[in-house]
Amino acid sequence: MPEIDPGILSMFDEWVIDHAMTHWGMSEDEAMRRFLSSETRTMLGDSETLLWHESPLVIIDMFDCEIANGDPRLSTYILGDSLYVRP
Repeated sequence: MPEIDPGILSMFDEWVIDHAMTHWGMSEDEAMRRFLSSETRTMLGDSETLLWHESPLVIIDMFDCEIANGDPRLSTYILGDSLYVRP
């Protein structure tokens, strides 16, 4: 598996933390603590998931789902077509 560039992870961290502060009204310390200890961040840092190849919007949506529902896997980006019920 390819090694994840720490600079890339740092950029994701900044984007998601800034979003958490703006969207969820968290302080910078709270946003940093919650994201860095989240399942979303663990998945992002896992070299097997390749999530760092995704848009920051995917990671932000996953973190939003984790905050709102307790599970980042409820993200529409992960569920994809499974949300669409075919006739």
